[in-house]
Amino acid sequence: MKKSKTLKEVIQASQVPREIITNEPRITLIGEDEVVVENHKGLILYEEGLVKINTIRHPLYIKGSGLLIKKMDEEVMVISGRIRLIEYISLNEEKEK
Repeated sequence: MKKSKTLKEVIQASQVPREIITNEPRITLIGEDEVVVENHKGLILYEEGLVKINTIRHPLYIKGSGLLIKKMDEEVMVISGRIRLIEYISLNEEKEK
């Protein structure tokens, strides 16, 4: 009987980056003044000190000062400014706030 491969095994065997296969966001912090979010699902909120981005998992919160969306297209969002916090907040946690 053939053993079926798990998604993790397929990813490892294919040498394709996980985020491409699973469509998970890839978040890159460059210094403390720029964040690149790939595979996002759109902008939820943009206000002074907070950018809230929809992802396949949970909303992604980017908090800081002087935040500016430098680029936003269907796949990539680039936020600049003084980045202080990047966190996922589940919908349950969000309701508690």
